[in-house]
Amino acid sequence: MIEAPAESQAADGSIVQTWSTFADAWASVEPLTGREYFSAQREQASASDRIRMRHLDGVTHRMRVAWDGRIFEIESVANVDERKRELVLMCTESV
Repeated sequence: MIEAPAESQAADGSIVQTWSTFADAWASVEPLTGREYFSAQREQASASDRIRMRHLDGVTHRMRVAWDGRIFEIESVANVDERKRELVLMCTESV
């Protein structure tokens, strides 16, 4: 499930960041292996996993992926071959 940040106001007036469902989508989660991990480190801040899915308009690096009780922060979004068929999300798993 792809989640987007949303802000709401608490009873005391403070702003609270929550997450709402942006889309449910099938995807594959692939941990990066040695060489891929170090290559990704040079391109992004700290990607540890690659998530592949069908193209979906509106997905940004400000969103996150929730899967199987795990949370993946999206570091970058790539439209493979600029054909709007597949997205590759480079992500870091939140602990």
